[in-house]
This record gives sequence, C-alpha cells and structure tokens, in this order.
Amino acid sequence: MFSNTTFTFANYTVKLARGFYGNGNKALQLLDAEDGSPVLIATTNLGFRNPPNLITIKNWSENEGVLDFLLDIGFIDSVDHYEQAGFAVAHVCRLSAEGKKFFE
Repeated sequence: MFSNTTFTFANYTVKLARGFYGNGNKALQLLDAEDGSPVLIATTNLGFRNPPNLITIKNWSENEGVLDFLLDIGFIDSVDHYEQAGFAVAHVCRLSAEGKKFFE
C-alpha cells in the first residue's frame, strides 16, 4: 500500500522511503513525489535496538506534525512509549500491519 502511494504532508506531495540504521532500526524518509528530493527524515535512532514492530518518530522542530500524519495514513497504530532524545522527546510507535509490510 505505501510503496507506490503519494500523500500530502504540509505543502508537499510525498512518497515514503524506507531504510535502516546501522543497528538495524527502521528509518523512514518523506521524499518529494515530483523530483524525489528529501522533505524530511521522520525517524530518529537513539542507539538502542527497537523490537521489529516499533519505530522511533522524531516529531519536533522541522518534523512537527509527522506523528499525526503517520497515524492519519495508517502507517503507525499508536505510541507505545516515549524516550528522551536530548532536550526533546521521541515517540516510539507501533507499526500498523501495512507499516510492517512496508519494511519487508
């Protein structure tokens, strides 16, 4: 579902792009659907290893609103817990069934 779908985030039409951090945690980026340029990186890596069904979302600064966006499109189901990320708080979220498939 998410691989070839476009969405509206802020003033952008975006596609989702998956990746992985060096420790195996999932990474998610929003790319401009027109030219493929990066809009933002939705995730952050805090160094600990997440279980396979969790992803850590950066919802501060330039990423403000990305948590609600991911909930609205059904990429994540809920916030599982919070982790301190310097002076901010990261949201560790449960991936939806479709969100899990996106990373397979």
